Amino acid sequence: MSRPDPPAADAKGPDAEAIASALHDQTGPRLFALTAALHQARMALSGLPDAPRADAVAALDAAEAQAAALGQAIRDALHDLEPPVAGSLRDMLAALAAEFSQAGVPVTLEPGADPALLAPETLVFYRFVRESVLNALRHGPARRVGIRLFDEGGEIVARVIDDGGGPPPGGGVFGRGLRGISARARAIGATHVAPRRQAGRTVTELRMNTR
Repeated sequence: MSRPDPPAADAKGPDAEAIASALHDQTGPRLFALTAALHQARMALSGLPDAPRADAVAALDAAEAQAAALGQAIRDALHDLEPPVAGSLRDMLAALAAEFSQAGVPVTLEPGADPALLAPETLVFYRFVRESVLNALRHGPARRVGIRLFDEGGEIVARVIDDGGGPPPGGGVFGRGLRGISARARAIGATHVAPRRQAGRTVTELRMNTR
């Protein structure tokens, strides 16, 4: 069976680039100012008595955690709007694994196939792997993640394996993310295999018939 033509809507265009640029320019300085203000507030707490200082420090810890989460959410959005387009899918996944590993999370890409995919297909596979790794780290929480890209009986398969506990009960935000992955997979004629427990690990896949 021949592969369907991926819809042009899956490609990123000038509008996405403009949104990414505006998002970066508008949020970057404000996020920096917020972080600096929180740091100044922490410095000001040094003169308080122990009891009220403890409560204030706890509240400040929570505020700094939310600021860090906001910064990561902005970086994630920018990454989705301006995904890497240079090189093959394997090159992109190798760079992704290195990026996570440099941040202190062991993410490995096993040797394997380097399929020749159309640009929209490459983007869907890349986003599947990236979101699956993020889900493993956020919701697992996983300590190690492995990525495999291989050919199996005429199907291109991207598989993400982690040592975390898998999706949380009820799904929540995790479930919405999986629905997004499945929708993008259907748009290119691929199949998303949702995370499942297998031999004590969590496994998820994206498969596409190339025949």
